[in-house]
Amino acid sequence: MTAPRHDSATPVRDDGLAGKVAVITGGASGIGRALAVSFARAGTLSVIGHYPKDPHDVREAVNEVEAVGGVPLSVSSTLAGLVRRGSCWFSGTSREA
Repeated sequence: MTAPRHDSATPVRDDGLAGKVAVITGGASGIGRALAVSFARAGTLSVIGHYPKDPHDVREAVNEVEAVGGVPLSVSSTLAGLVRRGSCWFSGTSREA
């Protein structure tokens, strides 16, 4: 039996993930970018981590997340910084990202 196929343009919601925060490293391109968009379709708030010297434009990933109804936050930081800044941002304790 094969898994059902989903059109990549069709939002897929998973109530088990809705409202949770997904921290994605390497989110400016490749698998990280695809994960950010997939998590956004599932209703998560997405912290998209990237390095400042990454040649890929993180704004494209942010735009893709927003296009599927997601709430992205792009952060140029280490993993620890991503977690700290993402949890502060989405908990409302800080609006500086």
